[in-house]
This record gives sequence, C-alpha cells and structure tokens, in this order.
Amino acid sequence: MRVYPNQYVIMRGPCELRVTGGEIRIMGLSQDLYLIPDTTFTVYSRKGAEIESDCESLATLPTTGWEEVAELISLTGGRVIVIGDLDSGKSYFSRTLYNMAKDFAYADLDLGQSSLFLPTFMSMTQGSKLWFHNPLSFTRAEFFGDISPSRDPNLHLELSLRLVKDTRNIVVDTDGWTRSSGVWHKRKLIELLDPDYVVALGVDALRLMPRNYRQRTFLLKPVQIRRKKTRTDRRANRRSLYERYFAWAKEVNVSSFGRRIGLTGSSCYLHDHLNGLMVGIISGGKIVGAGLMKMEEGPSIKTPVSSFDDFVLGFVSVDAEWTERRLF
Repeated sequence: MRVYPNQYVIMRGPCELRVTGGEIRIMGLSQDLYLIPDTTFTVYSRKGAEIESDCESLATLPTTGWEEVAELISLTGGRVIVIGDLDSGKSYFSRTLYNMAKDFAYADLDLGQSSLFLPTFMSMTQGSKLWFHNPLSFTRAEFFGDISPSRDPNLHLELSLRLVKDTRNIVVDTDGWTRSSGVWHKRKLIELLDPDYVVALGVDALRLMPRNYRQRTFLLKPVQIRRKKTRTDRRANRRSLYERYFAWAKEVNVSSFGRRIGLTGSSCYLHDHLNGLMVGIISGGKIVGAGLMKMEEGPSIKTPVSSFDDFVLGFVSVDAEWTERRLF
C-alpha cells in the first residue's frame, strides 16, 4: 500500500504494519515494524512510503500540521500545554510531540482518562517512549482522589504546579473539562504553569486561553479518526486500567486509616465507602502507587506496592467487578 507525502492514512487495529519502503511515523515514532492494538491511528510520511499490513484502512485525509508543529517545538524546547475539548486528540498529539522530542518529560493531568497511570492520579514520565497502551508507571505523581477536577479545582491547580514546576522541557496533556467552570480552570492552569507554547486543538479551544498567551499559541485542526467516546466507553476504559494495575496486588494490613486528602466535602466515610476505596500510596513523602482499602477482617490495603509508610484517602470506591462509584 502506498502512503503519499503529507497525507494521513487513517487505519484501525488490532494489526501488524511493516514498512517496505521509505519512512513513516505513527504517534511520532519511526520504525520498520509496528504492532497496533485495538484502536484507530494515523500513518504519516513526509516523502512517501510503502507499507504492508492487515490493518483496516478507514480514510485518507490531508495533514493538519501536527507533525510540523511537534517538530518545531521539539527543536526549540520549552514548556507546552495542550488544550481542547473531549476527543479532540490532546493525548495523541501530546504523545506525538513527546516521542519526537529529545530530553522532554510528559505530564498527564487528566484524572478520568489517564494515558500514563490510574484515574484519580496525575502523573509524569520521562525517558521511555509512549504508545497506545503503556506500563502503568510514572517518575512522579500526585493523588487527587477523584476522576474530575471539578471536585476541587483549586487543589487540582496546586497539584498540577507541584507536579511540573521544576521541569522546563515538558508537554502537559490536559483534560476535556472545557464548559462552565472548566473555562476558568483552564485559564488559571495556563497562567499558573506559564507555558512557552499553548497548542489549541480546535477553534473553540481559543476561549480557554488568557489573551496574553495568544502569541504563544499554535491552533491546530483536530483529526477526527474515530467516533466520540461515550460515558460508557470512558467507564469501561477506567475499569480496564483498574483491573490491569491490581491484577498482581497483595493485601497489606494497616493499623490506621491514613490521612484525608485536602478536598472539600464530607469528612465522614461510611464502612461501605471504605471497602474498595481508592487510596494514594506514600513512601518517603512521595506518591509511589495506588491501593484499595479492604475492611473484611480489619483495615488492609490491596496494592502491588511492596512497602509504604503512609496513604491518602480518595473519593472513588471500586468494587470486585472494577466498577467505580464516586462518593459524596
């Protein structure tokens, strides 16, 4: 199959794709063989290429400049924030930029649809390239305790700054909360993190920006490569992440109930709330993983983390079928 210069070939897996001539990029990565999971993706080639695959070919579209912008930013370096509505391609572009750049970090501030770690956490990584499904790990993380920053927008801003404040070359992937108070939240996030570049996916994203950042902005057209995710799709994705992470977890007895994260709301957990409650696992004052409270025979925590000295209570409970429930 021929991939023509400066066009996107939209394809779907699961499949195997082999490059037989020229060079292509998928999510910023250039290699000879790709193993694609069950997802939709774009194939891009600057000079044209030949490929063989058993992938389903969906469409061919003109490029929208994503790779050119990613290459420019990767050459200059700096702090980058990517903003846009739900399903506008924020995570896809962010990973493309991160994969193309050298000595960059990647921060994921999306609490509900994380591309690095579990829901309820914000996390950062550096070093290894990113793909569609990544190991549920991080180099640094903060625990928010809920799947939406609307629980406590100010705390989300505080934790976001704490996560990325010491890193200059970094791409920051944000969530799709862009309505109502989400507009204020995104503007404050941009002002607080003070990026060198803002990448806005879609014209509507421009309303999320403070005016004095317009000259630092790249406006890109979203590439609609799949149907919009429904709430059911998003819940299913979170369930699969919980199941993956806790598959090899063990129960560790604890003598206390940890400390309460600084979120507003009720300060009283019912026994039913505690059973399956998501907690942030702490060692040496840093978040090192996640756990689930268990109350069958006294308090214990189910976690794959081998040792820890503290934990923080969240506001999401997960049952035996990995179905979550937001509390309060």
